[in-house]
Amino acid sequence: MPRLTISLSQPMHNHLSALAAQQENASLSQVVNQLLQLGIRILNDGESIVATPVEQHCQQLIIQMNALIKNLSVEILKFDQNDFEQLRQATLAKYNELKPQL
Repeated sequence: MPRLTISLSQPMHNHLSALAAQQENASLSQVVNQLLQLGIRILNDGESIVATPVEQHCQQLIIQMNALIKNLSVEILKFDQNDFEQLRQATLAKYNELKPQL
């Protein structure tokens, strides 16, 4: 059987090790192999490319709710563009903080 060497970040290694322990002490290689097979199956089926009508509708609702919240923030909380920029920066900083854990 062909072998493959990969490098993982420590958080990813910890996550995969935890998955292996949950699957009745499966090896790390078995878990990675299962995830690869699942990913290839999804790519081949095209599931990740085509959004269902429900997903599309939910995305539209999320966009509309965001616009309503922004308009309410301007009217009620008297937010200006600087306030929204600060929120965007805080969100980006939190995302970058959490991203290595994914």
